[in-house]
Amino acid sequence: MSKIHILSSAKCPKCGGMMDISDNQEYAFQCEHCDEDFYTIEVREAILGLPLVKYPCQEVDYYIADKAEFSAIMGKYGVVGYWIENLGNGGMLGMTWPDFFPESESLQSLFEELDKLLPRRGKDKNEEEMAFEYKVRIPSLDTVIYMQDGDGSQLSEDDYNDGFNDYVDYEILSGKNAGDGGIYMYTNEGVSRWTDKIPEVISYALDIQGECPEYEIEKT
Repeated sequence: MSKIHILSSAKCPKCGGMMDISDNQEYAFQCEHCDEDFYTIEVREAILGLPLVKYPCQEVDYYIADKAEFSAIMGKYGVVGYWIENLGNGGMLGMTWPDFFPESESLQSLFEELDKLLPRRGKDKNEEEMAFEYKVRIPSLDTVIYMQDGDGSQLSEDDYNDGFNDYVDYEILSGKNAGDGGIYMYTNEGVSRWTDKIPEVISYALDIQGECPEYEIEKT
């Protein structure tokens, strides 16, 4: 059984794509597209400007934030925000830092300690990884938009009062408005998957009136 990749929002310094945490303990990140590993010091940007890691765990304890050992680990490695997502077949622990990712050695040590408390989730050979991020290509506009399922941390009390309880993070990676980004808020009642909102996000991000243009999606 292989292990599911630890996702991150770190941008590859060569191709600009999103990188996973490297399986090579010497490095911090790995770009599958470039087939290359990088130290934290070599990475300059994070997608949407948010240093984020999503760690797939086998079992989820929703009261884990009250455990002294877990809180101590988060504090030791400078994690300022964390949450747990229920995925049905395991869990996903999200973590953010105030400025940027820790140095390579520190980041790898974090996952070593987490693995003892929350074993990293594996997958069978025929099991597909669940996608939380996509690159959405709009060929007719020569545009690529990065999108990810929102974790809820950016919604305010006013947003909830206005009826919004979910959102999609997005950043335009190429095209006319490259560099623009934000969140598309919506009400998730009757919405089975966040990807159902991709056409609406495209229209919102690119200020398109009328029918959404054809697009292609791929896992990052």
